Amino acid sequence: MRIPAKLLRGKLTPRKLAAILLIWLAGVAISHFAGMADFGTRPIELAPIPESAEGKAGGKIRVCSWNVHNYCVANRPINGKWREHPKPEAEKAALRKTLSAINADVVLLQEMGDEAYLAELRDALAREGLAYPYCAITSFDAHARVAIMSRIKPEKFHDCSDISFEFKGEKTFSPRGTIGAEFKTAGKSWHAFSIHLKSKSGARKADEQFYPFRFAEARAIDARIFSITGGGPTVIAGDFNNEPSPALMRNFKKLGARMLGGGDFASAGAYTYYWKKKGIAYVYDYFAVNAPMEKFAGGPKIINFPAAREASDHLPIVADFDFSKGAGAPKR
Repeated sequence: MRIPAKLLRGKLTPRKLAAILLIWLAGVAISHFAGMADFGTRPIELAPIPESAEGKAGGKIRVCSWNVHNYCVANRPINGKWREHPKPEAEKAALRKTLSAINADVVLLQEMGDEAYLAELRDALAREGLAYPYCAITSFDAHARVAIMSRIKPEKFHDCSDISFEFKGEKTFSPRGTIGAEFKTAGKSWHAFSIHLKSKSGARKADEQFYPFRFAEARAIDARIFSITGGGPTVIAGDFNNEPSPALMRNFKKLGARMLGGGDFASAGAYTYYWKKKGIAYVYDYFAVNAPMEKFAGGPKIINFPAAREASDHLPIVADFDFSKGAGAPKR
């Protein structure tokens, strides 16, 4: 926004400085709320590429979720020095090698850059024989976003960049939001959402490692997803930045979602995220499903390939869903 030139001429008296600040604050407010009218209402969809021969999935669907560790320009160690740099080519190649081996129908991504980076990954995979014709990413201009790649055509993408909630008496937003898609498989409609909750990074003692914030954020995401799905078959997957616990899962009350695989998935020795600086391994990435989705689900797996460890500080997770199944008893 432009400040009138006459205010900038001559000595900045307190009155003139106050006028400048008022004009600047008004401009910020106008631009902020004007932007909010558009905020989070439309996902950024990449133009579909031609489907491969295997582009049509049947009743069996494989879903993969992966925090791909800053697929964007980020501060990282390059040749022994920390600097702003794109994701190294060796990491990208290891990422593609792992995704090709997994061969999922739907891929839920976290820590993806903007749509240009998503297009780069999609196009590189297609050149190597793994086509994801349908891709979308959140519209909010964040450093790291959540995204979806799919070989099956969604009925609709859902951008939830604008998820807000009250925290300590103030309105705040989910730092990354979430993104989802509605699919129809074997005549059954279902939804998948990519999630990335706030991490404990940067927390002070009073922040309690951001557990209260993360739980409040989860409740807001739960409410938004429920408003979209109405409680129909839904899977949420991604980086929860939280060890699985009943306390966390209780925040997905509207959906009634619970961790797929339960204690078996988070058994002793299992991990999905390795914090190199501290030398600590965590289970931060998992699937949460509601009861209507759970009856279609197989057991989830952590993909601990050497290439996966080279590609990211997180490991990909995979779950298979069979929509040709009848309404049997839910798996536990």
